[in-house]
Amino acid sequence: MALASSGPHSNGYSLIRKVLELSAIPLTTPLETPASLAKAPSDQVSPAQVSPEQASTAQAPSAQAPSALPSSAQPASSSSSSVPGERSLGEQLLAPTRIYVKPTLALIQALEVHALAHITGGGITENLPRVLPKGTQALIDLDSWSLPPIFGWLREQGNIADAELLRTFNCGVGMIACVPAEQAEAACAQLAESGEQAWVIGSIQASEEARASVHYRGSLT
Repeated sequence: MALASSGPHSNGYSLIRKVLELSAIPLTTPLETPASLAKAPSDQVSPAQVSPEQASTAQAPSAQAPSALPSSAQPASSSSSSVPGERSLGEQLLAPTRIYVKPTLALIQALEVHALAHITGGGITENLPRVLPKGTQALIDLDSWSLPPIFGWLREQGNIADAELLRTFNCGVGMIACVPAEQAEAACAQLAESGEQAWVIGSIQASEEARASVHYRGSLT
C-alpha cells in the first residue's frame, strides 16, 4: 500500500537546488496540483518489466512471510491530502513533510501490517528492500499512480532519468505498508479515514535472489 507524499519531503534538495540554478525559472511559476495521485483501475495500462539496470537490491533482515497485494483493489483518496488547482513551484518545494505516525498506528491496530517503509532519501529503490525478508522481491506498478507535477518538473528541467528519479526522490509515495492481499481494500479504507491518499502499489513475491530487491513495471507518468 502506498501513502501519498506532500512533495519532496526534505530529501534530494542538493539536486533540487542545482536544477533551480540551471533552469533559472522563477519560484512563482505555477504548477498544476492533482486532487489524487492514485489512478483508477481503468486508467492503468498493462505494465512491462523494466530493464535489469533499473532494478535495485539491498540487504534485508529476516522477517515473517511476505504479503501479496492485488492490483484489483480500489485505491482510496481523501480531500484533506491534496487540493486540486495551481500552486507555485516555490510552494510545492516548501510543502511540509507529511507525518504518518497516527495513520500508520491506526492501521496497525486495525489490520495485520507486516512491514512499513518510510520512503526518504534513496526513494523506493533503496528504502523498500530494507524491510523485506531475504529471498523476496517487491514488484512496483508505476502505472498505479500519477507522478506529482513537482517531480515531473524536476525530471524535465534536470534531465533526470526515471531510475535516478526513483532512487533520489519519493516520487509521490511517502510511506509503503505491506499487508495481506485480502486486507488491501480494508487498508485503503482505514487510511482514507485517517485522511491519507492510499492505493495498491504492487506486490511482494518470492525471489531466487539472496537479497531483497525492487523491480519496476510500467512507466512513471
